[in-house]
Amino acid sequence: MFFKKYKMNIEQLKQENDQLKAQMLGLANNLRITEEKLKQYEMQIDGLYKQNLELVGEVKHLNMKMMTNNTNQNDSRYY
Repeated sequence: MFFKKYKMNIEQLKQENDQLKAQMLGLANNLRITEEKLKQYEMQIDGLYKQNLELVGEVKHLNMKMMTNNTNQNDSRYY
C-alpha cells in the first residue's frame, strides 16, 4: 500500500511533467513566431524610415524651388 501510494504520486508527477513539457514547447513555438513577426515589423519600420527621409528631402528641395521662384517673381528685373 505504501509503495502503491508513491507509485501513484510518481505517475501523477510524470503526467504533470509531460503536460508542462508540452506547454513549454507551445510557448517556445509562440516565441519563435513572435520573434519572426518582430523582425518583419523592424524591416517595415526601417523601410518606412528611409521613405520618410526621402520625402523630407524632396519637400526641402521643393521648398527651396518655391522660395527661388517667389524671389524671382518679386525681383523687379522680371516685371
